[in-house]
Amino acid sequence: MADPGPDTLVLRHITTADDPWLARGEAVLRQLRPDLPTPFVPFAATILAGGGEFMVATRAAAVVGVALFRIIATTRSPRRFYLDDLVTDATQRSRGVGAAMLHWLEHQARTRQVTSMELESGLTRHDTHRFYERAGWERFAVSFRKRLD
Repeated sequence: MADPGPDTLVLRHITTADDPWLARGEAVLRQLRPDLPTPFVPFAATILAGGGEFMVATRAAAVVGVALFRIIATTRSPRRFYLDDLVTDATQRSRGVGAAMLHWLEHQARTRQVTSMELESGLTRHDTHRFYERAGWERFAVSFRKRLD
């Protein structure tokens, strides 16, 4: 198989911590989650062991996007595709990376016969909210938390 051209977006599904693309995606993921535990790969291994899966988007061998997702069962949604994180490198936004990642994720969700796709987004991330709404997502809930630290 020929190597993809420098402008080709490649979406890589990561299900094991020894996949080198997992470590390479850390810097992009930290753009959204700067307080990720260090070292990252062992922490990511616990996420993977708990049913999480990663997807890394690359272009010209550089990571340009990262997503973390999982299938969960709740009383509200018996088979929910939950998108923990989706981040596009700040230098690559508005270039189709996020849209391609969402398309791939939706295909994964449909293939796995889930009843819904869901995510949470910070209250002040207005550009992000518009991105999801343009992609057909709807606002349906308000999230609450109580910090215990």
